[in-house]
Amino acid sequence: PPPVPQAPVLSYHTDDPELASVDVKEAIERLKDIFYSVKKTLREMFDEFKESNGTLGLEGFLQLINKYTFNSIAPIEAVAIFKYIARGSQRMTYQMFEVLKWQVPHGDWETAAFREIKGWLQRNSMSAEQGFERLLGQRRDSEGRKIGRYDFHKALKGEGFHFNAPQLDY
Repeated sequence: PPPVPQAPVLSYHTDDPELASVDVKEAIERLKDIFYSVKKTLREMFDEFKESNGTLGLEGFLQLINKYTFNSIAPIEAVAIFKYIARGSQRMTYQMFEVLKWQVPHGDWETAAFREIKGWLQRNSMSAEQGFERLLGQRRDSEGRKIGRYDFHKALKGEGFHFNAPQLDY
C-alpha cells in the first residue's frame, strides 16, 4: 500500500477494560478521515468547543465529535481518543488536537496506488469498466452512473484498499 503520513507516536494505557477494548489507533484514523472531509479547519472546530482557558475538555470534545461525525465514532471510542491524545490530562491543547489532521500526500505513492488498483482488477478478473461498475454498485443511491465522494471512499475501503482520505482525493 502507499505510504501514509504518520501522527506522532503517543502511548496509551488504561485500566478501564471497556476503554482498553477500543482500537484507538484505528478510531483515530477514521476520525481523521471524517475531519478531513468537514468543510471547516481543525482550528475552527477546536475553537467552536474550547473553553475560556483555550483548551478542550472531554465534554467539549464529545460535543465536537457528536456534531461532526454523524455517529461514525462511538462515544466509548471518542473517550478513548480523548484520553489517548490528551495523554491522561483532563484538557487538550490545540497542539494535541492537531494529531487529528491528515498530511497532504507527497512522494511517489500514486504509482503504488495505481499498481494496487491494477492488482485488484487482475485478481478479480475485471476490466477497468467492470471495476468501476462494482464500485458504482456500492453507493447509497442507485440512480444514474455517478458516484459521490463519500460513496467512492466507502466503496474503496469496502474493497480492502487502505488509502487515507487525502490520498483518495488527490
